[in-house]
Amino acid sequence: MTVATGHKARLVAGKQSDYDTAIAVTDLLPLLSESASMEFIRVADEILCGNAGRLSDTVTGKVATAPITVQGVYDNVSSGDPFGIELLLLACLGTATRVSSDNRYTLTDILAEYLTIGINKQVSIFEYIGAKCDGMNFSIDQDALAVFTFDFACKNRFKTGDGSVTNSIAGANALNKASVTKMKWQDMVFRVANLDDIMTSSDQVTITSVSLNMIRNMKVDDRGTPISSGHTDSQLVQEPSEDGLRDVTLSFTTPRYEADTFIDFMEASSGQGTKLQADIKFTNSSETFNISIPNFKIIGTSESITDAGVLTQDVECICHLNNGDNTVMLYNDSATSVDEEFGIEVNSGRVATP
Repeated sequence: MTVATGHKARLVAGKQSDYDTAIAVTDLLPLLSESASMEFIRVADEILCGNAGRLSDTVTGKVATAPITVQGVYDNVSSGDPFGIELLLLACLGTATRVSSDNRYTLTDILAEYLTIGINKQVSIFEYIGAKCDGMNFSIDQDALAVFTFDFACKNRFKTGDGSVTNSIAGANALNKASVTKMKWQDMVFRVANLDDIMTSSDQVTITSVSLNMIRNMKVDDRGTPISSGHTDSQLVQEPSEDGLRDVTLSFTTPRYEADTFIDFMEASSGQGTKLQADIKFTNSSETFNISIPNFKIIGTSESITDAGVLTQDVECICHLNNGDNTVMLYNDSATSVDEEFGIEVNSGRVATP
């Protein structure tokens, strides 16, 4: 009998051409944890028929979700199969463009990327199809490695033995595992400045942690009556769609509270605040991973006294569209502005976009 363990697990994915059709997986992902699941919506029996017990409930819907957490790495394709996170960046942000030796990932207003996600749990492979990303979180702490969490809403879930399953344990295990470089704390620089000039080394800020969070606010739980094609099963959710404005936030912690710079930025112009820019830059030899944030404001700081020790400072920010406010923050081509709340540019082992 197979006994499933975490160390034998594999997380794999492939990019679907359309929402309804699964694909054989192509990429191995650096899994840290997952909590993917299929929830059955059950309606309790309320019929009054002479006793206090309930008859069987009725299943009216199914909701598949796939929250996954992966290690931050620079992708590697040297063994023939991609191993890394850039497929997830495309699935989350929505647009990937190859510019010189970089892959540039930018936010699209209407997300039209779907994944087939496979999780090898040894007893079975769990296959989530039509996986559409409703948000992501990037974070890193001192003396640690970068971590990304992605939240996927999915059309359906299958497992080994189901007639509709496309992938297999053997197929997941067949993807080659290449050596990847991890995004390390000591390779990172964090910079903050107003929007007047291009940032330089003089704008570097010492921090002990940083987090960037994006939520698309998609509608992910409506199950309409079936139509002739596409949405043919009323138990399944309709394709998730944007149901509100994006929420993008930035937070970071400084190891010393020794100046009122960030408080002054927050309180400027009677609390309207100063428009700021920031970037998070990782460099390891020729590999780079840059997160550019062109327009944000500080909305809160905390310098709490909890003991006799050194006071730190927590800074909370909200990120906005550039909207022409920042004319100095450009991508690596030195020609293209960062227009959305943030953009990501990567130089890795990939020679093309996912």
